[in-house]
Amino acid sequence: MISGGRDKVISTWDLTNGKLKETLPVFEVIEGMALCDGLVVTAGDKGVLRAWDKTSNKCVQQQDPPALKREFVNLISYKSGVLAVTFDQNILIYNKELEVEKNLIGYNDEIIDIKPAFEGHLALATNSEQIRIVNSDTLATSVLSGHSGTVLSIDTNTEHNLLASSSKDSTVIIWKCEDGSYSQVATCTGHTGAVSGVAWSHLPENMFLVSVSCDLTLKLWQPAKGNVDKLHKTKCVYTIKAHEKDINCVTVSPNDKFIITGSLDKTAKVWSSDKGNLLGVLKGHKRGIWSARFSPVDQCVLTSSGDALVKLWRLSDFSCIRTYEDTLPLY
Repeated sequence: MISGGRDKVISTWDLTNGKLKETLPVFEVIEGMALCDGLVVTAGDKGVLRAWDKTSNKCVQQQDPPALKREFVNLISYKSGVLAVTFDQNILIYNKELEVEKNLIGYNDEIIDIKPAFEGHLALATNSEQIRIVNSDTLATSVLSGHSGTVLSIDTNTEHNLLASSSKDSTVIIWKCEDGSYSQVATCTGHTGAVSGVAWSHLPENMFLVSVSCDLTLKLWQPAKGNVDKLHKTKCVYTIKAHEKDINCVTVSPNDKFIITGSLDKTAKVWSSDKGNLLGVLKGHKRGIWSARFSPVDQCVLTSSGDALVKLWRLSDFSCIRTYEDTLPLY
């Protein structure tokens, strides 16, 4: 029998007489242990799995440390690999090479933002530094790590399999999906506060990305010559002081000609995307605006606010056409 514990050793016992046969120092607290392909796999407080050969008493395989340390609470043998349970209520299934094959999320915390991703997948921002990519059929989940602060907003460009994320760490990260896996291709820096909103353009020509922040600015980012193959050369085209208080949201119109921002200053503003000129101000809400969307078929805009009102606005003269009232604040 083999056992491990908080004394940082693996102990081998002779069950015929109940005596300790040998010990192997592993130099970390053991939270779980399982047999896999003739090896002893341990999960410890260092946050990685390690495989030990009991014949030579040596570590023969070890995972690379993840971007965010995992806290294991249990480990069992599963099929040809192992199954690990983590402190944040996730189940990770590993193959015998200790590579993650499936990640089942047990707890998502507050879901801040959600967008469709590639081929039946959903991208979630869940009040953490990580982005979760969930298979909508099997609920198997992969995790994107890159931000050092809570992710506040995400947007996807499904035509080019792109994802953009913004965070409290004042950055925007651009991810590209290839063969079902996302990789980080660019990091956009320049904001001096939490980046609260991000949105892609819609047309294939002259691609761009916009972001808004608690530093009160709107930024437009673009790869070299608007070419999707040059995302690693994404630069800020212009920066505008857009509002007097924190900006909560940003959206690009279906024809890519306009941008709308919503703020805690109780206004939404419409901008031209080419030069960033202010075209109109939508006034009428009594509290901060948390969401603003262009109609896909008409020249109008919908806004929602903490005053429990949804307002429909005409773009031709920026007048309010209709107001819908709810009993609770709308975010």
